[in-house]
Amino acid sequence: MKYIARDDKLVIFPLVPQIEVEYTIKEKRDIRVKITKLIENIAEEVTFIAYETNVNDIDKFIPDVYNSFSLIFTNQKNEDKEFRYLFRKYDNNPLLLICRPFEEGEFWLVETRNEIKITSHSIKYNFIIEPSNINDKIYANLDRLFL
Repeated sequence: MKYIARDDKLVIFPLVPQIEVEYTIKEKRDIRVKITKLIENIAEEVTFIAYETNVNDIDKFIPDVYNSFSLIFTNQKNEDKEFRYLFRKYDNNPLLLICRPFEEGEFWLVETRNEIKITSHSIKYNFIIEPSNINDKIYANLDRLFL
């Protein structure tokens, strides 16, 4: 058994045996995800960047932080940056894409022209992110960013 400590290190419980979980899900469901709008554009202290999607009809879940995926952002200098994202689903709300950038500055999502298939993010779903062109700016202030 393992857990993530406050310093983000993986710690093993030496006296707890390995736990195996057997899922009864026979086949994962494909979920087509369209990024619809930016809903939180400032990352500082403990806030995340968040994009809303068109997906409402799935169960709520919290993803494993080690199953993140990348989206490419750019800045005014045309420097592409790879930010790690997670899906997050709450009750009675659309699926969210959340991120905490680790680069300071002003960025926007690079237009995607191909689908991005995420298969390791959920035991129930495969997520297929459709091409999008959301160019709203996000802002990361590392002076106030909680790491």
